[in-house]
Amino acid sequence: MSKNREAYIIYDDILPDAIKRTALAKQLLARREAHSVNEAVKMANISRSVFYKYKDGIFPFYQQETYRVVVLNIRMDNSPGRLMAVLAVLADNHCNIHTLNQDMPLAGIAAATITMEVSESELSLGGLLEQIQQLPGILSAEYIGELANSK
Repeated sequence: MSKNREAYIIYDDILPDAIKRTALAKQLLARREAHSVNEAVKMANISRSVFYKYKDGIFPFYQQETYRVVVLNIRMDNSPGRLMAVLAVLADNHCNIHTLNQDMPLAGIAAATITMEVSESELSLGGLLEQIQQLPGILSAEYIGELANSK
């Protein structure tokens, strides 16, 4: 393989079928849906020789989504399921939780601090906090801050 290779971004609808199927076979292996090259090429309906011919030259392109890493503080009554309801709202809004710290309840009130990724293309942070505050038993949901350079 040449060290001076050029890379291009090409839409899949103009790629030859053999290259698309090679990409599929690699994806099946990466996701562990196929446990061997033999199994992957059978599932992708290509020969092993086609797979080995193209496998080092085709890679998926992932568009980088813009996101922010934010910190929320939630205060809620100490009842079963309160934190799970908050987590369900976060999941429904495509938030990716990095850390979750829940303090010991004092006087029937539990506090949780959640650090998470919030997609720029999803619901606004204000809308997210409003959804959480509308849940039964939630006393407060506050934006604490955001990690630097997370955009």
